[in-house]
Amino acid sequence: MKTTTTLKKIAFSVIIAASASFSTKAQATFNVDASGTSFTPNSLTINIGDTVIWTNSSGFHNVNATTGTFPSNPESFGNALASATWVFKKKFTIAGTYDYQCDAHATQGMTGQVIVQQGSVGIEDVAANSSSLIYPIPAKEEITIDLKNKDFAGLSIKLVNAEGKTVYENTKLSSSVISIDTRELNGIFFYQLLDHSGIIETKKIVVTK
Repeated sequence: MKTTTTLKKIAFSVIIAASASFSTKAQATFNVDASGTSFTPNSLTINIGDTVIWTNSSGFHNVNATTGTFPSNPESFGNALASATWVFKKKFTIAGTYDYQCDAHATQGMTGQVIVQQGSVGIEDVAANSSSLIYPIPAKEEITIDLKNKDFAGLSIKLVNAEGKTVYENTKLSSSVISIDTRELNGIFFYQLLDHSGIIETKKIVVTK
């Protein structure tokens, strides 16, 4: 009886741990350098929950993404003009397109843009809209993605790592069945199926050597 109770407790603990891991999002951090009269890179496409870090490496700059300057921005953020080395961080929680500028050099083209996608590279999204067939899992040398005769026109696919970085991308699908060479990959990745509106499907993929 005592052994049975202990086993039940262990099983329950495993379920709780698994549930916790599936609620964890793979969030990424992106860096933008401010120097001269430009932001580098000046355009980013990220997911909800990701963070962008702006670093002023030289010059007199700021980040102005206020709705007063850019009325179409989903929300305001920014910092004050300063010449000393500074770091400004912003975690994005609202999807949309954010335009920003350096107030001192906007007329010289020192502007930028962050596009925040509704879809996120989260483990909890794995089960959502899981219509594609992916095999074998775990993969070794190659993995096959079968869209199951879905109309692939206008669709694209990505593989991203746990940090949200793209390791494979195909924006011009020529078939509903795609084979990907995974010999240079190892670990956990996320398959994304996208259309013009953003991510419409996400699945976890494991690649082993």
